[in-house]
Amino acid sequence: MRVRLYLSALIFLMLLCARSPARADKVRERAPLSLAEARIGQGLALGGGSGESTWRLSPLSISALASYATMVDPWVSVYGGLLFEGRGRAAIGALIGLRLNPQAGRNRVSVAAVAMGLPFSAYGATVGLGRCIGVDSGMGVCTDLEATVFGLGTDIPEGRIATQVQAVLGVAFDVF
Repeated sequence: MRVRLYLSALIFLMLLCARSPARADKVRERAPLSLAEARIGQGLALGGGSGESTWRLSPLSISALASYATMVDPWVSVYGGLLFEGRGRAAIGALIGLRLNPQAGRNRVSVAAVAMGLPFSAYGATVGLGRCIGVDSGMGVCTDLEATVFGLGTDIPEGRIATQVQAVLGVAFDVF
């Protein structure tokens, strides 16, 4: 039930941001209007039950994302894409969220809804802090620290949550 509430709030925020499109004249002075990003991440996963927690290496994640700026001040982008997790077992899913770049700078804060669908389902949310360097010149490198919590789905035992924290490295391209 809480996940539905969070997803509804996220969708509401995205629609609110979409009502005010970014203007191209200000965009070129600050940051790219839209980005395509290829990313790879690895970290630690926390799981457990019966009062015991276990840490292990998280699945290797590979993702392809696209983002589009919907507001200039503050700089807000809607982003989404496909996500593949491998190493130990494979899963395919998608994510959609919002990204804030304070003063249209290099730093960024993101929040997204995540849905893994194949072969089993897992639904949750992710938050991240990151930095991109060089994107304003056409291509750049981005690093993020992301935390993801899965609370629903056939891959999550009832009454449990699964958490992972990852360091993510990406290459971003200015689309237009």
